Amino acid sequence: MSSLEVWSLVIASLSLIITVVGLVPLYLDFLSRRKINFELLRFQEFSHKPVESIWSIRVLHPNKPIEMCSVSYNGVKLPWWDNPIEPQYERFVELMSGGNVRIPKGAEKDDAKVVVRDGKKIIRKRKFQKIPIVPA
Repeated sequence: MSSLEVWSLVIASLSLIITVVGLVPLYLDFLSRRKINFELLRFQEFSHKPVESIWSIRVLHPNKPIEMCSVSYNGVKLPWWDNPIEPQYERFVELMSGGNVRIPKGAEKDDAKVVVRDGKKIIRKRKFQKIPIVPA
């Protein structure tokens, strides 16, 4: 193998390494923009606050924080369970945490459309009857 061939091989190898290293930031950027995945569950638990309800919906273990999470039920935003004094309809859900919203008593319908949003962006749509039931 001549020295010219060796140098050509070295230059080709360096070029490949530079290309791969240059793609790493693009790949990391792609991963950071990936879809938000989480569990969407429903459960029965009688509650008087923040609204009287029998059914609740749980957003659980998102793979990314959900900055302005809201859940609507047939187009009506549902209140989060944790502020009985003043109902909140939007909240920050931390990475791998979760939260529950309450469905007002009497509004329950199996064919209701449940929509989870991060701000204005829809991140999940599902019929109420298709959401798995879990213990409270």
